[in-house]
Amino acid sequence: SDAQQGQAMSDVITAGSSVATIHMDDDYGSGLGNAFANEWADNGESMCQMISYSIANGFDADAIAQQVMNNNCDAVVLVSYATDGEQLITSLGTAGYTGAIYGGDGVADSNFAGPEGMIATRPGANPNAGDATPSERALAFAALCNANADCADGIYTGETFDAFIVLGYSVFAGAASPGVSLPTMISAVAQEFVGATGSITFMSNGDLMGGSGYCVGSFDASSMFTCNQHWSIADGLTDITSAE
Repeated sequence: SDAQQGQAMSDVITAGSSVATIHMDDDYGSGLGNAFANEWADNGESMCQMISYSIANGFDADAIAQQVMNNNCDAVVLVSYATDGEQLITSLGTAGYTGAIYGGDGVADSNFAGPEGMIATRPGANPNAGDATPSERALAFAALCNANADCADGIYTGETFDAFIVLGYSVFAGAASPGVSLPTMISAVAQEFVGATGSITFMSNGDLMGGSGYCVGSFDASSMFTCNQHWSIADGLTDITSAE
């Protein structure tokens, strides 16, 4: 979830940075921006600014960049998409900003003209752990989903499938175990359960361990994005030896 991506972003950013979070005002932008800001504050770090902007109603990238400069922010987190993100980066450069730039999954690919050294996060398996190889269930779900237009064009289809299959297994197992509550059975079933989205394990508070975790990558001089680290709830931030 974006809440976990907020944790990943917080661990990636250099401690002690005075961060300006620039985010879109839609559900994705506000959700991830606030998730990061809350995690950053929980870690005892300072937020230089929270700046919200609207793509639908237009925004002034130069004015946003000037706010960052006026407040002496030394790091920027962009929760944006490619076009608006590039506008903001251009305006930051024009304003004379030379600090670090970070981004979320909305810009974490080579279709985005990220500046050299920019770091971004996106959902992704850790190839060192062998997670990059899809399971038979993941391959079967992908084939069936791609054959159905509604599924192929949908979002969170794999997550929905996994939720229902874990529940189905739990109900079936519960029928053979009278007296065991459904939440308890779900927790027991969902321990390294192989789903369409990867290995599923619930923590004691009911949250997921994080699925496949997050790739942490950077842009080179030609704006090529390469994953060189991985973040997960279980292991935190670790180096990887092969690109995702």
